[in-house]
Amino acid sequence: MDEERRKILEMIADGKVTADEGARLLSALETGRSRERKEAKRFTKSRRRRKIVDMEALGTALSDIGPTVREAIENAFSGFRSTDIDPFDDTDLDFEIMVDEGLDSADPIEVAEGAVIDFRTAGRKGGNLELEGYDGDKLEVSGNHSGLRIGGSSEHLGVSWTGGNLKAMVPDHAETIRIRVSGGGAVLRRIRSDVFSKNMGGNLDIEDLEGTFQSKLMGGNLSVVLAEGSIGESEAKIMGGRVTLSVPESLPVEIDAATLGGKIVIDESLGKADTKGSGSMARATVLTGDDEARAKIQLKVVGGNVEVVSDAKD
Repeated sequence: MDEERRKILEMIADGKVTADEGARLLSALETGRSRERKEAKRFTKSRRRRKIVDMEALGTALSDIGPTVREAIENAFSGFRSTDIDPFDDTDLDFEIMVDEGLDSADPIEVAEGAVIDFRTAGRKGGNLELEGYDGDKLEVSGNHSGLRIGGSSEHLGVSWTGGNLKAMVPDHAETIRIRVSGGGAVLRRIRSDVFSKNMGGNLDIEDLEGTFQSKLMGGNLSVVLAEGSIGESEAKIMGGRVTLSVPESLPVEIDAATLGGKIVIDESLGKADTKGSGSMARATVLTGDDEARAKIQLKVVGGNVEVVSDAKD
């Protein structure tokens, strides 16, 4: 992904322009480059010959770029829920902690049963995130990070940082973990909560997940390893990356995968896949486990492959 295109996508992710405005910028950028390529081609063929360009035909060819890009951007960056409450909103802020640069940890913070915890990068440096679930009742934050801010309440905690690596131990009794990371990757281990994530420019690895996941990535790969107890509706939407899903053979799920510009590979030990599609679009569905009440997992990818493998236990 070149620099100009990346800047436009960052503007959309940061909310500086709307998805519709971003689509028009991307379309204008592509139109300009198309013209440059055509001019260069004509010049290379002959300096003396002039070739008449059918601008009407060119306009028709470019007319579908805007809606296509707009739909993809809206799918990738639409909000998790319209009713979300910002944990840093002053009206809901029971406490706030600012950690100076140079300190590698903050005091543990009490987390209520069923709490929501937000993790977000702030600023333009980007950052990496590493989370691990444990059987405790407090959020423990550490790592080589800068600009750490923690606030909210025991029912809804917010954690943000401006750069570097952030690590946290997350109590199992938290109900929801929401992540928004730009310019870095995220690794989640032994999580027992539902995970909502938006990642731009980095990979997301989820290991031993017992909750559900709703993930949107741009410019990164997604890897999810489901635990034996995982159940519930899940979904992933990826642009410019690949998806690898590891499923226990006994886990009853319906996996519906689709990719534009990639291929789908499903482990035969999970069951016979129903494949369809033509051209650059591929689709496949596979049913695992014996229970008819299966949870559905949807994987949608643009510009990457989908691989579903068996996590067989010895």
